[in-house]
Amino acid sequence: MTNDLLNAFLEQEFNDSVRELLATAVKKSIKPGAQLAIRGLELNCSIFC
Repeated sequence: MTNDLLNAFLEQEFNDSVRELLATAVKKSIKPGAQLAIRGLELNCSIFC
């Protein structure tokens, strides 16, 4: 994922804590040798947006 795609994704209407969580997960996943699994992540926009 390029930085442009990451930035576009993070511009969605998420609150700050959700945006920070997703940014950290994506940044860690693009580092060489890093492995990351996000399972069961469900965003309910009535809560987060």
